[in-house]
Amino acid sequence: MFQLVFQNTGSAPCTLHGYPGVSFVKAHNVQLGKAAARTGGATPVVTLIPNAHAYADVRTVNGVGGYDPSQCDLTTVPTLRIYPPNQTESTNIPWNTKECVGPGVQNLEVGPVHGNK
Repeated sequence: MFQLVFQNTGSAPCTLHGYPGVSFVKAHNVQLGKAAARTGGATPVVTLIPNAHAYADVRTVNGVGGYDPSQCDLTTVPTLRIYPPNQTESTNIPWNTKECVGPGVQNLEVGPVHGNK
């Protein structure tokens, strides 16, 4: 498991609420496998003053998850695409990790944003 960190880089407070969008992508933002499933649970409104942070927990199965090799489609994924909650613009971060991306595999899970590590 790892955490996504969102930072308010503006000069006024802002709020985040809900789940970020998370998916694996390759060149030209072509998605690999399924987008992250939501874990459920409370979705608090997180108010961020300038420079403050919010977090979202993400879990991957990686290539070692008990999937049949024909189901797994183990692939080196170059990029993780992230949409902040309720936003339509994404950002990409380098990933370069082997992941199961077969169509029958749910490899990613994401929790709601929250205000503490």
